Amino acid sequence: MLLLVLLMALSTTDENTTVLMNIGTAKASQQRGAATALVKQTFDAADREQVAIYLDTDSDGAAKRLFDKLGFEEVGKFEIDLSKHGGQGWHSHVGMIRRPLCGGVTRVEEEGAVV
Repeated sequence: MLLLVLLMALSTTDENTTVLMNIGTAKASQQRGAATALVKQTFDAADREQVAIYLDTDSDGAAKRLFDKLGFEEVGKFEIDLSKHGGQGWHSHVGMIRRPLCGGVTRVEEEGAVV
């Protein structure tokens, strides 16, 4: 089985957060686990370094469902009025974060906060 990954970039924003940007898989590789495997590759390093992974994605797309399944939580939302830019309707994105694990639980859970 050939899996073709288009692009993934990580950018460290500060000592506690890494941004996962521009991830995608070729149409022929979708629904075969390529995106899941690619995103999970970032988890070990993030957990070891105790940094959160932040990303943003379309609020209604398949990527949002994947990130939910992988343990990211929604932390913000913004909407764009496409009519102001020559389009029609609205487009919405959500900000999501995956907090690092520490001994099998997130740092937030370890500190007693509700996640």
